[in-house]
Parts: sequence; C-alpha cells; structure tokens
Amino acid sequence: MPDVTPTPQGHDAHQSVSRSFLSLGAGEAAARLFAFAVTAYATRVLGAEGFGVVAFATAAVLYLSRIVDAGIDFGLGVHEVAANPERLPVTVPSILTLRLSLAIACIGLFGMGAWAVLPSPEGGMVALYSLTLIPLALGTRWVLIGYQRAAPVAVVRAAGELLALVIVLLTVHGVADAHRMPLAQLAGDTLACVGFAWLLRTVGLRFGMGWAGSEVRRLLRRALPLVGSTVLGLVVFNVDVFFIRLYHNAELVGLYAAAYTAISFILNLGVTYSMSLLPSLTRLASAPERERALYLASYGKVFALALPIAAGGSALARPLMVTMFGAPFASAGPVLAVLLGSMVVSVVRDVSVVALMARRREDLLLHTVWVSAAASVVLNILLVPSLGMMGAALATVLTEGVRGVLAVTFARRLGFPLPPMVRAWRPVVASLAMVAVLSVLPTSSPWLAVPAGGAAYALALALVGGLRVGRGHGVQLVV
Repeated sequence: MPDVTPTPQGHDAHQSVSRSFLSLGAGEAAARLFAFAVTAYATRVLGAEGFGVVAFATAAVLYLSRIVDAGIDFGLGVHEVAANPERLPVTVPSILTLRLSLAIACIGLFGMGAWAVLPSPEGGMVALYSLTLIPLALGTRWVLIGYQRAAPVAVVRAAGELLALVIVLLTVHGVADAHRMPLAQLAGDTLACVGFAWLLRTVGLRFGMGWAGSEVRRLLRRALPLVGSTVLGLVVFNVDVFFIRLYHNAELVGLYAAAYTAISFILNLGVTYSMSLLPSLTRLASAPERERALYLASYGKVFALALPIAAGGSALARPLMVTMFGAPFASAGPVLAVLLGSMVVSVVRDVSVVALMARRREDLLLHTVWVSAAASVVLNILLVPSLGMMGAALATVLTEGVRGVLAVTFARRLGFPLPPMVRAWRPVVASLAMVAVLSVLPTSSPWLAVPAGGAAYALALALVGGLRVGRGHGVQLVV
C-alpha cells in the first residue's frame, strides 16, 4: 500500500491544499457545468411544472443519499484515510458492504414506498432516482481524495456527468420523456463508480467486499452524528422545496429550484475546497500554530472568491435567470439575488465545519445542524405561505446565518481563532468597485457583463494589494 502524503509543513500546507483544490475544483467545475447544462436543458423542454417534479424527486432522494453515504464522502472517509491509512484493508471493504446494504434497504423501503404512496408523477420519479443510491454506495472517491489523488478523481467525476448530459440531450425531448432523467443520472454515476474503482487499482489499492464487525461499530459511532448532521443539513438545504409544494404548486417549485441550481455550482466548489482542506488540517493537529494559520488563510481566500460572485450575481440576477433557463424563469431573478447571500455564508462557514471534523467533533456538528434545521422549519412555516419562493429564500439566508454563528463558535472553543474582520476589507472594496462598473455598463447581457465584472474585481483587488504577482510564485491571493 502506498505511503500517505507526509505531514505538510508551513507554506507547504497551503500549497498542498491549493493543488488538491485546483485539481478537484477543475473536475468539480466541469462536472457541475455538465450537471448545470442538464438542468438548463430540462427547464426548457420540461417547463417549470415538469422541472418542478424532477426537482421534488431529487430533493427527496438526497435524504436517502445521506443515509447511504454514512458520512463517508462528507468527511469521515477522507479523515480515516489521512489519519489511519494502515487500517484501510479492513475499513474500506466494511464501508462498501455497509453502504450497499443501506442502499438496498432504502430503495426497497423508501424508493418503492414512494412509488406506492406519492401521487403520480412524483412517486415514480422518486423511485427511479433512488436507483442512483447503488453507485453511490459502491463509490470509492473518498479513498482517492484522502490520498490526495485529486487530478484523476476530477477527470472521472466530470466524465460521469458528461455521460448523463449526453443521454439527456439524446433522449429527453418533452414532459413524456421526464422518466429518462433519473436513468441518465444512473448511467453517469455508474460510470464514475467504475472509474474510481479502476483508479484505485492503478495506485496499488485493491479492495473487495467484506465485513469486520468491530470496524463497522467503530465507524458507526463516529458516523451516526455525522449522518444526523448531514440529513438535518438537508433540511436547511431543501426543506423549502417541500413547503413551496405544500402551500403552492409544482410550477413554483420549478422556478425556485432553478434559482437554487444557479448557486449550487458555487456551493459544490465550496464543499470541494473543504474536502481538499480536511487532510492537511487533520495532519497539522500536532502543529497548532501552522494549523491556525491555515485555518485563517482558508477563511480569507474563500470569502475573497465567494463575495464577488454574490455581489455580481445579485446585480445581474434577472438577466442571468433568463439566459440560463429562458424567459419564463425571469420572475425567479430576485430569489436568486437573495440566495446568493446565503451562498457566501455557507461556503465560508464550511471552513469551521472542516475544523470540527479535523478534531473529530462530529457531535458538535450535529448540535449545529439540528438547531439550524429547527430554525429552517420554523422560518419556512412563517414565511413561505405568504411570501412563496421569496419567503423560502429569506428563510435560507437567516438559517445559514444561524448555522454559521454556531460553527464558528464551536471551532473557537476548540482553539481555532475568530476570523479577523480586517481580512475582509480588500474583497469588500473590490466587490463594490465591480458592482459600480456593472451599473454603468451599456448592456446587462451576462455574456459581456460577467467577464467585465470579473476583470473589474481582479483589477480592483490588485490595486488594494489583494492580488500580487511574485517572481517564481505566480499570482497570489493575499487576504
């Protein structure tokens, strides 16, 4: 078995995280772009109501996926690889068998149950999407990320989403073809699952199925709070979809889901950065000063990248929705502007979440998320009936604020410092300059405004010292 990457020292920790994120981020960006293309195409051929049915089903199956994942892809598996590589011959087969058992149970109980209980077409769509739990269960992407083999993981991930896109483009041409959407996703996820297994063999890692009771019990003790926190995190993420459907209709679900899709690309990149950060932060536990330095630097970089996206996206919200999804989705523009605010809070908060995971405090994660989930339900009950999808968006922003405060507070208790506000001034000034440029442009076309806004932000950030070009170091983000 190959040696795990040695403990990064000082500047090397930043470089290790950056290399891993750039590799994973490139693949994740490509994968999310392909997935976004599926959504953009589906909104046009299915309409808001048809897309609302698909969005409802995917939201429901997400809960099952968190159960089947058992916390592995959301941090536990990466941490195990980084901290205990010698246990992998026992750990990996046990995890694969456990997750496959959970997948079969969820498909039988919940997937087929939805087919029998829910009205058509939502019930059948949930049942079909539940089949994607099988490749999720057998996936070994987390092992490769733990070994920081980011580049090949990125390629395989993107290939799976590309296959799903091709199948959708070739087979889905109207509402009558909506059932082919989950089948396309199943094909893409299966390709990725097989690709990850092949990559493991190329680096000398060979795992089959197996079951070690003591190992499963050890992992479950850590996994249960993490699973609880990820499932409750979904309440924060998408309970608004169910409330909109309950109080309104599938068309409004489709409009809201399209707006949320527009920010999910950034949210997924935030998660990718977090998973890139986790191995390095875990290995720096014995070097507190370097650990804290990496933690603070990560906060600054994430904020500097998320804030201009939110500011520029809010300024261009309506034309962005029309360009991405078509004129019928223009009314969701104001919702997108509000949701972009929640995106900034979410991706910044994830740095503190990773800090808790690096210290193996999944119990604090669970506490953070159940409080946030309760807040989300209450806020949606109060706001969605009267304000519709705008109420759901406002509830999301407020809930992410609660979640962020709790995560930062718990991280501070474990010795991670509060991110200094002084780090924020350069990105804030540069974002204001970018918004000013966007406001005077003669066109609001995203094809011109987005690159112009990005250039304005980069120039303004460089002028205030946030971007520096050093000989031998290239362009550096200094926040």
